Amino acid sequence: MFSIEQIKLYDNYIFTQEIKENEKIITISCHDDSNECIHIYNYNLVNNVLYPIWCDQKRWDFLNNNIQYNTSDIVLITYPKSGTTWLEQILILMKYGTHTYDKLNPSVRNNFDLSNNIGKIHIEGSVEQTNIVYDSQEIMNNIPLEDFNKIPFRIIKTHAAYETLLCKEQLFTNKNKMIIVTRNPLDSAVSGYYHYNDIQKYAHKKKYNTVLENHISFKNWAMLWLNGKVSFGSWFDWTKKWRDIYLQQLEKEKEKQEEKHIHWIFYEDLKKNPMDELVKLNDFLDCQLSIDELKTIHSMTTFQNMKEQAKTRIVDELNSDIHFRKGIVGDWKNYFNEELLEMYTTKLQAMDIQYTM
Repeated sequence: MFSIEQIKLYDNYIFTQEIKENEKIITISCHDDSNECIHIYNYNLVNNVLYPIWCDQKRWDFLNNNIQYNTSDIVLITYPKSGTTWLEQILILMKYGTHTYDKLNPSVRNNFDLSNNIGKIHIEGSVEQTNIVYDSQEIMNNIPLEDFNKIPFRIIKTHAAYETLLCKEQLFTNKNKMIIVTRNPLDSAVSGYYHYNDIQKYAHKKKYNTVLENHISFKNWAMLWLNGKVSFGSWFDWTKKWRDIYLQQLEKEKEKQEEKHIHWIFYEDLKKNPMDELVKLNDFLDCQLSIDELKTIHSMTTFQNMKEQAKTRIVDELNSDIHFRKGIVGDWKNYFNEELLEMYTTKLQAMDIQYTM
């Protein structure tokens, strides 16, 4: 193990990154000038991208060599804390029908249920699980690879960077429908802060391979997040690459007059004009739903309704609690100081992507 990076944080805290080269395990730690450590998180390095402990390079390679996509599969691609659960529920209701609403459980992100063949599948996390000890309802409800490959239609969720998207050659060859959802980085960082730190409230936290005896301050978390020292790496790198791929595909399809197969949604647009975005999604997926049906789906997928629905169907307290907090635009204003705001907005402006703040 050797240190590969150190970053000075706020209030005399220091970030240290260490790596076990032979195991591709990265340890992120924050400690004060007396060397008292307050925050440790372990990640796997998969194709040079930081991954949570439930997926290492060996697991990723296995899935990449064995996953079989159907041309009907829909893939939802999001950076963490960018409206993933929200879009999952929308897609399930659009494709499976609103009559399935009572069978959904957003407290565990509507994971696919083999007993009724309804739900979404987190492809890196839920297919053919390994022996990793990880206390999560999503992982407990894993799907054997053989069963996964037999399901004729699947809504698949991933947080993957373009570089780690499983079997992406298949997806682009098949022209699978892919939906990319992004959220402004300031709100995404705030939501990520609560997601990570709320884990420490629970007795079973150690199964998440983390030590969070004390909350890391938001401003120090924001520095780690800005530098990409979190699951799935830098938001800025992740978003820029996917945006480039999206625009390249649009140009190719326009030249060849082909049907569009990648759709981009801004979280902020979905919050401001949900019906407009549902109409666009309906057209993209060729669901042929009426306006009244889309209004019903909108009602079934408001943040408050999903939060209440999750509370009544709790299976895993941790998953329910940390996946529904506020779901608003602009909460970052309660957390960012001027220095942090300048650093974030400078990086965002360099990307030439407009977000509502």
